[in-house]
Amino acid sequence: MTQTEAKGAGGKIGNPPDCKTKGKCPCDSFERCRKRRPYGSDVWGSKKKKEQAMGLIAFDGGSKITDPDRLNKMLRELMDRNQQRAAEGTKFNRFFGNVYSATGTYNSALVLPGTTDLEITAHMEQLKAALHNVAVFTDFQKSMIIRANLVRNGLKLKSDIYEGETFDSKNLVPYPFAEGHMNEMWAIDHVQIKAKGGCNRFCNAGVLQFGVNSSKGDDGPGCPCVTALREKDPNLKPFDPHPKEGGYFLFVCVTYNRNQKEGEPPKELPGICGPEKSCNLDDPRMCRRAHAPIVTINKK
Repeated sequence: MTQTEAKGAGGKIGNPPDCKTKGKCPCDSFERCRKRRPYGSDVWGSKKKKEQAMGLIAFDGGSKITDPDRLNKMLRELMDRNQQRAAEGTKFNRFFGNVYSATGTYNSALVLPGTTDLEITAHMEQLKAALHNVAVFTDFQKSMIIRANLVRNGLKLKSDIYEGETFDSKNLVPYPFAEGHMNEMWAIDHVQIKAKGGCNRFCNAGVLQFGVNSSKGDDGPGCPCVTALREKDPNLKPFDPHPKEGGYFLFVCVTYNRNQKEGEPPKELPGICGPEKSCNLDDPRMCRRAHAPIVTINKK
C-alpha cells in the first residue's frame, strides 16, 4: 500500500478497499493496537470494583491484607515517611510506597493510599502533557495499573498473560523488591516496545515480573506508527533518536502515514496516536470491557 493509497483510506484504520498488499495488510497492526482498551478498564469501569480500587490497599506478596488496624498502621508509616521527606526537600512517591510488613513472607509491603474520583481526574488532566511515544509510565499511571491488577486478582498481584507469548500468570512480590526476590517483583511493561516507539498510554501497559520484563529488552513489537531501524532507509522519514536506549533511530513509515504531505517532516506521530484522538488520554474509568489476554503482534 503506497502513501497515496493510504491517504485514500480517509484516515480510517480498517483495510482500505484499494489495499494491494500481499499477505497480511499493514493496517492490521493499527487495528490490533486500536482494539486494546486502557489497562484496568474492567475494574475502573465497574462501580463496585472501582470503589475497592480507590480505597486503601496494601499487599505483602504472601497474602492479601484486609485487617483494618494493620492497613491503617502501614498507611501512617508511609504518610509519616513522606511528610519527613517533604520537609527535607527529598523526592517521594505520593501514589504508592513500601513499608515494613510485620507479617507475611517478605520484608516489605506495597501500600497505596486511598484516592477519589476528583483526585484521579486532576491527575488525568496533568497526564495529558506527559503522554508520548518513547516515554515511561508515570507513578500515577503505575498506581492505577497496580490497583486494577490487585482488585482483579482478589487483592493479590499477578503478572498478565500475553497472547502469542510465553508469559504465564505468576505471583509477584512488592516493589521495589524483597531481598533475594528481585526477579519476581512487579514491573509495568510496554506492550509495544518503548525503544521502538511504544507510548505510555494505558492501552500500552501490562504487568510482568521484573526479570521477564528485563529479559525482553527491545526484542519485541514496536509502535505500528513508527519503524525502528539501525540504518537509515531512503523510503522512511526520520523522527527522533531514542534519547536513552542507544542503537535505534525512529522513523515514520511512509507506508503507514495518512496525514503527512510529501516531503514534509512529521509534526506528530501519525496513525492512532494523534493529539485529536481519544487515546491521547484513554482514561480506564471511561471504557468498560472484560479483561482478556494482552494481544501483541509477532516479534520481528
